[in-house]
Amino acid sequence: MTKLKKVSLRLDEANYPIKCQSYFCFRARYLCNFIERRIASHVINSSHISILCIEGTPEPYTGYRMVPENASSAVVQVYFSQSEYDALAAGAEHEFFINMVQMGLRCGAPIKTAGDAIRSALDDFRKSGYLNTWNHKSKKASRTRGTLHCKMTPNEFSLHLTVARGSEIIIDETVLKTPPDEIFFKHRMAKFVVEDDRVAIYEKHGRTLYERSF
Repeated sequence: MTKLKKVSLRLDEANYPIKCQSYFCFRARYLCNFIERRIASHVINSSHISILCIEGTPEPYTGYRMVPENASSAVVQVYFSQSEYDALAAGAEHEFFINMVQMGLRCGAPIKTAGDAIRSALDDFRKSGYLNTWNHKSKKASRTRGTLHCKMTPNEFSLHLTVARGSEIIIDETVLKTPPDEIFFKHRMAKFVVEDDRVAIYEKHGRTLYERSF
């Protein structure tokens, strides 16, 4: 049995230009990230599937198919209306993406236990007001505590830093904004250092993203 680790929403590459595909993936990533973080805390048996790709297309097939070059990836096609998507009012994209995931879960792929957890995550996402926020890291040195707060929307990812000494807020600022996908931000907040008189954030290969003494 394999643990489902990744859920993605994308468009069928045979029917949509690359630019349209990329933009759609970025816009939907905030929801997929929310789902992945929620199901990561559970032991979810999903047969041999660790990656579930829900693919929008004008003419979906029934059921699912495995990706030949990756035996642990399953692709589910669901109906995607380009005109409906283009006409969405601000804020309407949340339910549009949720509906695509729900259609994908009805495909018959052998992920029943994981499917239940994903449905629960969707319920939590709605209850949160469609917000995807989380605390990435929190560290304390003596009386000084620093916390990295993350937020993903359809338009961007932001990393916000707060540093407090006792009840006094020393730092409260956004230190990073990127497109809403982990490939742009995950490596940029690899190490977080909090000292009595300094705070710093380092990228994966040691480059300083942010540093401030106080």
